[in-house]
Amino acid sequence: MRVLESYQFSSENIPVSVKVILKEDEFIPIYELSISNISKTTEIVLDKIKDELLEKVHLQNFDFSDRS
Repeated sequence: MRVLESYQFSSENIPVSVKVILKEDEFIPIYELSISNISKTTEIVLDKIKDELLEKVHLQNFDFSDRS
């Protein structure tokens, strides 16, 4: 795993840390978000949003090799 970038920002006075990482077996970078001091209710809402997003966004494997 290699960290490509990391940064912090504040959204409505909530500190957020972001790491962009690349795993050895992955082609697309992964964004890791850390939000400190969130309530259990907020965590449940975020999990629900994540589940709905994963359900609606259909990711596929693509072959990027040259076929010419």
